[in-house]
Amino acid sequence: MGINLLIVEGDKELMSVLSSYFHHEGFRVFVAPSDSAARKILTKKRIDVVLLGVITLRRRALALLRWIKRKRPLAQVILINTKDELRLSIEAMKLGAFDDFLLPLDLTSLAESVKAAWKVKKQESKAKASFFDRYSKIMVAATYAEVGEDEFAVQIASSTKCSNYGSKRKGVPAHDRAHGQQGLSKDSKNIQEMEETMEEIKVLLVDDEEDFVRTLAERIRMRDLNSDVALNGQEALRIVEDDIPDVMVLDLRMPGIDGMEVLRRVRKAYPEVKVIILTGHGSKKDEEEARRLGAFEYLQKPADVNKLIDTIKRAYKSKIEGTMVAGAFAEAGEFDTARDMLKERSGREDEDD
Repeated sequence: MGINLLIVEGDKELMSVLSSYFHHEGFRVFVAPSDSAARKILTKKRIDVVLLGVITLRRRALALLRWIKRKRPLAQVILINTKDELRLSIEAMKLGAFDDFLLPLDLTSLAESVKAAWKVKKQESKAKASFFDRYSKIMVAATYAEVGEDEFAVQIASSTKCSNYGSKRKGVPAHDRAHGQQGLSKDSKNIQEMEETMEEIKVLLVDDEEDFVRTLAERIRMRDLNSDVALNGQEALRIVEDDIPDVMVLDLRMPGIDGMEVLRRVRKAYPEVKVIILTGHGSKKDEEEARRLGAFEYLQKPADVNKLIDTIKRAYKSKIEGTMVAGAFAEAGEFDTARDMLKERSGREDEDD
């Protein structure tokens, strides 16, 4: 099933029952006897659903829920409570808890709720990705418009809920241009908000040297960036399928599916993901091939962690700014401007092609 479940419960007997049941049901189970232990696990592991015991934690459970919603907003939280603490359940639901269950537990119903929460998490992750899919279509429309295929451009743009523009028309009415400028202003505000919440960047580190990659992950987390770890190419592709990252830091030399193949597959299936190559064995030819396939940057080990974090942030800003601003121009019918911006973003990749 592939669901990562964290059980936060101070009652050892109840934790043992829950852990054994969900492990038997095929879940990947992590346990934490306290809120501090839960934070450590949530920082290091990609958790899908949290079972949060209120009975022993009481109000600390609400503090942990707030922390989860801020640091791991896609993770879904289900409460385990008693009738005596219903007011805490009400507060928790207001804070965004997915569901709550009262003792004694119906484990079958609880398991169904965990599965439903996992599905919601996947849907929310895909919804985030769909934003970029929309603007990818707009960029395709800009490409058609650039070569004179205005009719196709209009059809594609209309499918993304753009304004209706007449086919074979070179000019754009003033009211349409104004609509686009409003969109640009709104998107600029969104960009500013993104810059203020850089800690929400989801980074996936992919390297078969476990000691190195886990140390790197810890150093990145110390700088308030969320990071997950994959120890091979196959695991990386599975993680991306379950929870699309914003930025991937990728080694090239790995057993099985190597980094170049991971880069090729990720850029084809998830073009919105920015990939930074970080390798100790690459050649000039490898760098050229990686850039041709769409790598955002190519770095050599040993990496200065500050330089790497700066590169991650640049990659994230490039992903947000380029897509949103170019998309706003394309929605306004300014296909040439949008296309020029797209070329500027990916000029290095075009040169390699």
